[in-house]
Amino acid sequence: MFLAALDQTIIAAALPAIAGSLGGLSYLAWVVTAYLLAATIAAPLYGRMGDAFGRKRMLLWALGLFVAGSVGCAIAPTLAVLICARALQGFGGGGLMRQSRRC
Repeated sequence: MFLAALDQTIIAAALPAIAGSLGGLSYLAWVVTAYLLAATIAAPLYGRMGDAFGRKRMLLWALGLFVAGSVGCAIAPTLAVLICARALQGFGGGGLMRQSRRC
């Protein structure tokens, strides 16, 4: 849970500079929205899958998706790729928030 919260804090401070360097200030809000939308969708799904497959297994899947999304964000050449990577990161972050309460 700390990892996902830390990510939100860092991205909020660095996002204007990131969007400026990628040349997409008009789509700045989508970077945050993609994460929040994906995390909102993922949380109940992880709860159900955690009951079916085990909470620790789903926590590891969520962590893997979150890290894969983080790597995608780090190597994103355009703002569109950054938005997609943030959505992937959101699917992992939603699982981290959901599963960390029960493990």
